[in-house]
Amino acid sequence: MNLMLMQDVIVKYSEAISTVLDVDVVIIDRYYTKIAYTTRNVSDALPITSTTVVGESMNKGEVIIIENKENYPICQNCEDASECMIAGMISVPIFSNHKIVGAVALLFHKANQTDVFKNVGPAVHFVEIIADLISSKLLNIEDMERLRLTSYDRESIINAVDDAIISFDVAGKVSYYNKRFTTEFPVAGPLEGKQFSDIFHHSRLDEIYRAVYDELNCPLFYEYQQKAFIGSVTKKNRIVNGIKQGTIFIFKNLNANFISLRNLLDHGAEIGFQHLVDADDVFQLEIEKAKEMAVTDDDILIESEPGLEVNELARAIHNYSDRSEKVFKKIDFAQLTMKEIESTMLEFRVYSEGKNFQIGDLNIANGGTVFLINVQRMPLFMQSFILEIVKGNSVYSESFGLHRVDLRFIVHSEVPLEPLVKAGHFSEALYHRISGRKLTIPPLRKRKKCIRQIILHIFEEMKRVYENRDIRLSPEAVEVLANGHWPQNRISVEAAMEKIVRLANAKVVTEEQVVQLLPDEFEPKNGRFETYQMEEIERKIIIELLQKGYEKERIAREMGIGRATLYRKMDKYGICAEDHTAEKIVHLKRQLRT
Repeated sequence: MNLMLMQDVIVKYSEAISTVLDVDVVIIDRYYTKIAYTTRNVSDALPITSTTVVGESMNKGEVIIIENKENYPICQNCEDASECMIAGMISVPIFSNHKIVGAVALLFHKANQTDVFKNVGPAVHFVEIIADLISSKLLNIEDMERLRLTSYDRESIINAVDDAIISFDVAGKVSYYNKRFTTEFPVAGPLEGKQFSDIFHHSRLDEIYRAVYDELNCPLFYEYQQKAFIGSVTKKNRIVNGIKQGTIFIFKNLNANFISLRNLLDHGAEIGFQHLVDADDVFQLEIEKAKEMAVTDDDILIESEPGLEVNELARAIHNYSDRSEKVFKKIDFAQLTMKEIESTMLEFRVYSEGKNFQIGDLNIANGGTVFLINVQRMPLFMQSFILEIVKGNSVYSESFGLHRVDLRFIVHSEVPLEPLVKAGHFSEALYHRISGRKLTIPPLRKRKKCIRQIILHIFEEMKRVYENRDIRLSPEAVEVLANGHWPQNRISVEAAMEKIVRLANAKVVTEEQVVQLLPDEFEPKNGRFETYQMEEIERKIIIELLQKGYEKERIAREMGIGRATLYRKMDKYGICAEDHTAEKIVHLKRQLRT
């Protein structure tokens, strides 16, 4: 408790007392600092210490009355006694919350005749009143200071959270809102005093506002002035002494909360271009191109065979971009069925009169990056959908119609897309939109400078996993492996190294043992790798659709080809429809179990 907080007030008190009583007044704090000191009759050179009368009054917490200083021990021992012009003194300690915080004293000059000491009680009582007044004022000031600090702390905390908060008084006028609210809901000018209906134009929010009870975590889609909010809203009635005094709304942005959890759940947040160092010149050239593309907001196409660093490259591009603090959403078309694509990627529908909704991946990623993997498997209807987003930055939903999204696409294909475009399997318009910025990751068989290091690195990893630390590869075995074809690149290398570590019966694996353990790994494809890949993909697509029970006419439509073309491809790939029907598969599974 510091009297210095109210020095201006104390100075006014001391001047008023000095004028009325024709005495000098000194008021000190607990550090013996003179907060106020009048010089009506006495010089301000009077020192104040623990051994002075005022200091002793404060230290003992007692009233000290000196009618004649020559009879008081402290004054008798004072070095300046002969020069001191003070004849008498009344000093009263100042208490605040039962603690001594200072003292106030009246100083009577030798030249002034006074009858105060003939009846000193009223004078002491007066000084005590002054001390109490100072104490009371100090408590008020300290309460205000604590309130100010508490208010500052509260506002700092509320402005630091990711939730948008706004409160209304009992008359429905805005009483408070945090900074996050102004970013989520763009309203022109100050909001204080505005009505609920001046800010929100939404029937569901109006229904929540008028509800008698609290509403917790209600799903909400709100779009106004080309600004969309997707998340949840909580309404809490502010009750004081059983009477409603206002309403508080808390809006949780789905995207913002998803980002908040990213650092805990996302293991790719730290991936950067430094993780893609490779001795191969062609590969490093593509990495430099990727860095240049990353700082733009353009969509990017990555073409690579399976088993290469496509995931790391896409993530490094996102982490290097201005969208690095936003969501990175990965969607693999090789892992999704048609139904899953439609429900998880596109779904944005509201149920139960707006009280519940399902949200798709593209809306979750709003503001961030969407990584589409294996787009050579993307259905044509989805290609058209993505094309519309790329063209217009908007998504259509059954419940809300057309609404804006801000997405950057990084697109990956395991085969060159241009032949698929010519064959009618991939949208020409979409291809031209995404192929302006294109990266190609060279396969391992073409990266001769680093293939040996990659093989040995993966070999060491497998030794650790299978706790076979003593096994090693001979130089000749490494050379044979380095010249392998590796159709699935790292996937093939990992499978081969795992097989060697598990099955080799010698501590040093020779060239002969490698060929014996991996007899099919080193046959060249005679330059037909890309063609083989495309044919294999088509074959798998047809078989999967047959296994799902699709009719041939629908399969042809999904693949964007005629029915006659489908029959020719089935003959070419040796596919018998009856062997892949759902009933046939169930029957075969039962036979295997028996």
